[in-house]
Amino acid sequence: MNNNKDDIYYIKQIKIELDIIEDYINGLSFNEISNDTILCDAIMFRLIQLSEHTTNISNDFKETNKQIEWIQIKGFRNIVVHDYGTVDLDIVKQTLFYSLPELKKEINNILLIDRKI
Repeated sequence: MNNNKDDIYYIKQIKIELDIIEDYINGLSFNEISNDTILCDAIMFRLIQLSEHTTNISNDFKETNKQIEWIQIKGFRNIVVHDYGTVDLDIVKQTLFYSLPELKKEINNILLIDRKI
């Protein structure tokens, strides 16, 4: 078993979190999501995990992959962790339905390039 936790390892972990979130929200409206406290908690946990994985990615990798908004990902995590009771649901909606699909596309592109190397 390879326990090498390099940049690609953490990118794969981010993809796992994105896939789980996508499964959670598949076919649901934001109203349905926001009215389900347990689902919201699960999504927030996954978003925090996703962000935590980004902290382990090297600065060189981040510099090479500037198409991903690394600082915004960490900033979202800080809002969720430190102001959970007052999280702006419009920001969560924007994140779930617009930012995460774009992030998943970029992560998939990185993984595709990695397989070709």
